[in-house]
Amino acid sequence: MMGRPLYFASEPRVLLENLSPSRGESPKSVGVEAVEKRLLDICQSRGENSLSQLRERAGEVALAWRRQIEALRQSLAVRLEALAECRRTG
Repeated sequence: MMGRPLYFASEPRVLLENLSPSRGESPKSVGVEAVEKRLLDICQSRGENSLSQLRERAGEVALAWRRQIEALRQSLAVRLEALAECRRTG
């Protein structure tokens, strides 16, 4: 990691990702109970308004993901169509 920037996910993203079901043998998310506990900790340490702000920011993250997913789907459709055309024309 020498000379490379280190990035951390935003708090809303961390919470959203930890609500996703884990796949595979080693779980990578902590689940609903742990997220709810974290939300209680946030509320106790930063106040109720912080939860409202977090909800807004999480909505922004989720919206950005929807846009990214749609862009990925479009890119995949173009690539798959190009591959199909190559097979047809040989």
